Amino acid sequence: MGALRKLFARLSGEHPTLPYAEAKAILEAEFIPFKVLEEAPCLLRFEASSRALKALAERAAYCKACGFELFTCQTVEGEILRKMEEVPFERLVGEGESFAVRIRRVCGAPVNLDVPRLEAKLGAAIWRKVENPKVNPSSPDRLFLGLLLPDGRFLFSLCEAEIPSKSFSERKPTRKPFSHPSTLQPKLARCMVNLARARRGGILLDPFCGTGSILLEASLIGVEALGGDLQPRMVHGAKLNVEYFHAEGVHLFVADAAKPPLQKVDFIATDPPYGRSATTGGKPLLSLLESFLTAASELLSKDGWLCMASPAGVEVEELAGKLGFKLVESHAIHVHKSLTRLVLVFKP
Repeated sequence: MGALRKLFARLSGEHPTLPYAEAKAILEAEFIPFKVLEEAPCLLRFEASSRALKALAERAAYCKACGFELFTCQTVEGEILRKMEEVPFERLVGEGESFAVRIRRVCGAPVNLDVPRLEAKLGAAIWRKVENPKVNPSSPDRLFLGLLLPDGRFLFSLCEAEIPSKSFSERKPTRKPFSHPSTLQPKLARCMVNLARARRGGILLDPFCGTGSILLEASLIGVEALGGDLQPRMVHGAKLNVEYFHAEGVHLFVADAAKPPLQKVDFIATDPPYGRSATTGGKPLLSLLESFLTAASELLSKDGWLCMASPAGVEVEELAGKLGFKLVESHAIHVHKSLTRLVLVFKP
């Protein structure tokens, strides 16, 4: 295990709890020990080995950037510049390497200073300490990121990755060959895979695979994914989507979620049918969920994880508890005035 470092993840503000839960779940999935230092608006500060940054950059849906924390202070120019003098930039930027400085507002933080002017001053402070420095604003070898926080603090960092959301937007339901009104958005699908602590070398099952959103996101982070659905049309559509994005390690079949043709899996992530446009195959919703959870209790390995969605007001926690599942976390997502979706994480 590498030495523990002070790290940060700049998180999306798309949901109040999911970004934090997803980041921590990724570290748990990858067996990376960590200690949370702070959960601030759109920001997670923590201690872990540098391996944590690679895991977040490769897997997270709700993370915008991550890296090494160099210092925090109040957003006062003089104090920031004094802190800059204490940082050994000559060890952070190699000879001949290029660098850039960018400042970003986090969660609508107020801007009480001249940002371009401060970026230039911070760049000059680094320039003075580095041998044969080069500035490359567009694609630097080393990116230094300053974050303006809502509470008036300034966090300065060596950014390991800025994570574009473009790849997720390219997989929106409307851009897939096959879609359905109940199709999950790719970010939520990826988040559910991460909350299920899925990882390479394990097998993830989605027994209500629909158009294959969860399977696709699992495949893209290297997890073998099995998907079943009662409707052949949906399985065919999922196959079209998986092939369109050249996803590997996805296996599809037509099957009842209560009777999947499998013996053991390591992770389950699924979004059972329950909305206006979804079909439950003629079963009452509670009966459908009970039969699925019964099958899941037999399928999941003892160290496995289950992440599932459910409408609020349905007694899923009680049903799962009777079958030996323990609720680890729950997140509410408002869909529209008549539907709030819960994302629930269970351990067997």
